[in-house]
Amino acid sequence: MTASPSHLLLWKRNSMSTNPMQPSSFSLFFLPLILISMAAYTDASTSPYSPTDYFLLDCGSSENITTSSDGRTWVSDSSTSNFSTFQSKADRQGASVEQVPYMTARIFKSQFTYAFPVSPGHKFLPLYFYPAVYSGINESDYFFTVTSGVHTLLINFSASLTVAAMEPRVDSIVKEFCIHVWENQTSLNITFSSSPNFYAFVNGIEVCSMPNNLYIRGDRATIPLVGTNYLFDIDNYTALETVYRVNVGGASFQERDTGIFRKWQDDSYYILGPATGVALQRNDTDIRYTPAMPAYTAPTAVYSSWRSMGPEYRINLNYNLTWFFPVDPGFNYLVRLHFCEIEYITRMNERVFDIFLNNERAMGGADVVALSGGAGIPMYQDYVVYMTQQDDGINQGKQDLWLALHPNMVSQHHFADAILNGIEIFKLNQSSGSLAGSNPQPIPAPIQLPVLQPQNSSKGFSEFIIIVPALLFAIFALLFLVVYFFILRKRRRIWCWVSDAALSAMSTKATSTVEMSSLC
Repeated sequence: MTASPSHLLLWKRNSMSTNPMQPSSFSLFFLPLILISMAAYTDASTSPYSPTDYFLLDCGSSENITTSSDGRTWVSDSSTSNFSTFQSKADRQGASVEQVPYMTARIFKSQFTYAFPVSPGHKFLPLYFYPAVYSGINESDYFFTVTSGVHTLLINFSASLTVAAMEPRVDSIVKEFCIHVWENQTSLNITFSSSPNFYAFVNGIEVCSMPNNLYIRGDRATIPLVGTNYLFDIDNYTALETVYRVNVGGASFQERDTGIFRKWQDDSYYILGPATGVALQRNDTDIRYTPAMPAYTAPTAVYSSWRSMGPEYRINLNYNLTWFFPVDPGFNYLVRLHFCEIEYITRMNERVFDIFLNNERAMGGADVVALSGGAGIPMYQDYVVYMTQQDDGINQGKQDLWLALHPNMVSQHHFADAILNGIEIFKLNQSSGSLAGSNPQPIPAPIQLPVLQPQNSSKGFSEFIIIVPALLFAIFALLFLVVYFFILRKRRRIWCWVSDAALSAMSTKATSTVEMSSLC
């Protein structure tokens, strides 16, 4: 996650049991070799963060040193091979998949542990996964659990199902966690355990120290639990999983200038409804960080772009600026909203709005200038939201976490508008220590409709030539019979009338009467 001084990494494998059924482990020991100097800053609030611990592990790589497209140096775990694990290459490379660290993987047949020697404190832990065929093992044959200390990070996890269900569509995934390492811990252990009759795998592991109180702020702050009158404490016992990190109104980008490698997505997929407001950006903005809001809180790119409701006063009063985020039910979520007024709003009480989370008012009368201390000064607001789980708790899909902004005109403020610069959403572990959600349901295969075979055109034309004349002949024959019958019957009636008249004239001469009615 973070740019760091270069280190000489000395890899040493622990004495592993030759019994493949017993768990294996792998430890890392490193010696700082060269410290890359950074430009000096007179104001510590604008200085990039410099981590004390930093590891980039290119799992399964046969090369000792590799470099990713962002310029970071990764080290291979090639010396980890034993009876329970082996390295492999992906059978294909997706269009959006980078070579490092995704094209090689470490495959596990049974439980295996990585041990990273780190100092106490909070750590970023991103795990990199690219579901593909490795050594002939299909991507659907990988189900596994990942743990670190008392925390279960993933359980019966399928990277294949997870990636297939993601929107917008992706080929790979990074599962990013934040974990605290205690004073009495000598290492951060990451354990992979394959599910019965399945395999485990990982493409890359990153371990990086993170600034104190960045997300896990301990006793320094209590956070409103939305929908209640209670406050929520996020202490050092809490582990987090990054679920969303969104640059509102701006483009997606990989953060580097703060000393922390975090990926921010644009918000276009998550904005809801036809009324999406106005996305704006200024590249010449001077963001004034403070000791309470150091530069590593979020990069200038986040605070230099924003989304507002637009200039139409009456229209803004009749809709909410709304985003939705699918999340796992049954967990608390830390929602961090980033704000910075850098355009025409320079004084308090000019733009005031309400914040809603899951249709509950999280804050009324939010005034960014008043809360931050002035225009151009960034700030954030934290809230905790609980996503209710249904009674059965079995195989539940995602539920939408809703965020909405609406103008607050109680004091008749100058602008009927709202603004937002960035969104971060983190899942908080349950009381059991688990962060693991369920796998998405498999996407059903499309129904194969029977394919109608096209008929031979010449054959069809020949049948047409035969059938049409026959039909016409039958029609003419039927008409002929009808006409013939009609004329014949008319002639008979005329003849019968003439015969009766003649008979009447000859009745005095005839000696006997002839019965003619039978002829008619």
